[in-house]
Amino acid sequence: MAILSTGNSFSTGDQITAATLNAATNSATFASGAVDDSTTQLSGGAVIVKDGGITPAKLSATTGTGDVVRSNTPTLVTPVLGAATGTSVTVTGAISGAGITASADIAVGDDLSTTAYNVGSFGSYLGRQSSDGSTVLNAQTGEAIIKQGGNVAMRVDSNANLIVGTTANPGTNAANVIVIGNGTAPATHPAGIGQLYVVAGALYYRGTSGTVTPIASA
Repeated sequence: MAILSTGNSFSTGDQITAATLNAATNSATFASGAVDDSTTQLSGGAVIVKDGGITPAKLSATTGTGDVVRSNTPTLVTPVLGAATGTSVTVTGAISGAGITASADIAVGDDLSTTAYNVGSFGSYLGRQSSDGSTVLNAQTGEAIIKQGGNVAMRVDSNANLIVGTTANPGTNAANVIVIGNGTAPATHPAGIGQLYVVAGALYYRGTSGTVTPIASA
């Protein structure tokens, strides 16, 4: 297979002159036989790396030391990942950011400790207790709050007061007190349950048969 296409074709009996020899060499180009068309290709008669080789545009390299990252256990230094996807992540340091979302469970340490899953900068944490598998939210300071639709549904303050359905103060010096905010009396009485509620400051109980019993007046 031809490697070169000469700039001048000779026939039997032709005289070789300086002009014809110069034309044959100076105008010569590489032929298709000079490339494998897999790693190399022709461009204007010259041999080049296939598809232009490795270029900054292909690598989209804007920062870094110039190292090529391979697929098997690469080590990345402060990379900007964008919208990354994956099947699992093992972290030995801290995770920080404006928000973390996942389509599957985020596994957080088996034993509950202040290093399991820190929430904010106040030492609160969420984890699973290895002794019995229970999930525990520990608010080191302030209150533990559960919201529904942006509204406070339940909270436990620093004095272990349980406050349901209200943002009102549980009262001066209150500790270990259950506070129930004014609600709406239930219209039905599902089987197998009892309903305790407050209306206009008065406490009521509705049994499974539908009987409403005032427990304490306002």
